[in-house]
Amino acid sequence: ILASQALIKDGTVMTKLIESCVSDRTFDVDSMINGDRNALMVAIRVTGYGNSYKIKAKCENCSHLNKVDVDLATLAIKRLNIKPVEAGANKFLFELPVTKKKVLFKFLTPKDEKQRSISRNFMKKFDGGIDNGITSILEHSIISIEGITDRSKIKHFVKYMPAYDSKSLRNFIKENEPGIDMSCDFQCTNCSHTTKTNLPVTTEFFWPST
Repeated sequence: ILASQALIKDGTVMTKLIESCVSDRTFDVDSMINGDRNALMVAIRVTGYGNSYKIKAKCENCSHLNKVDVDLATLAIKRLNIKPVEAGANKFLFELPVTKKKVLFKFLTPKDEKQRSISRNFMKKFDGGIDNGITSILEHSIISIEGITDRSKIKHFVKYMPAYDSKSLRNFIKENEPGIDMSCDFQCTNCSHTTKTNLPVTTEFFWPST
């Protein structure tokens, strides 16, 4: 699967890889939240190539480029600490601090991300190349507002909602989304400063050169 140029070209190689490792063949891996998908991806990488993942990371203090050997088996798991409105459902409630409206939201899945990417590219053509990334995230995360599920009304509300409501909801989603912590600390070999860096998922992740 990893060697398939056709799957790499059309961007489905990771989906096909995860599908091949899930025992329940009826399960749609594109319906998984991104955190669960990332955790599976790391587990598959560890099983296939081992714990060691070599990256290059810049020191925030002196800008020296360090070679860092990350132990993937030590990455922390971020658990779900909020309760869904229905057991086992990807549906969560949040009250906006300014408008006081109750919002039902979900954590995005790969399927949502694909739709979001298509929508963003489409809108760029009509907005003079302006990227609406922030509103796009909320548009696809929100299931309903005060029980209203009409997508056009949700889109309109997101476009004109108070900035503090927007920021509060985005922060709440980010802080509570479960998954795997794709970051690590390293000590600079040049100045000994300790820096936290996010792990880049490059071609070396599943196509290691050594």
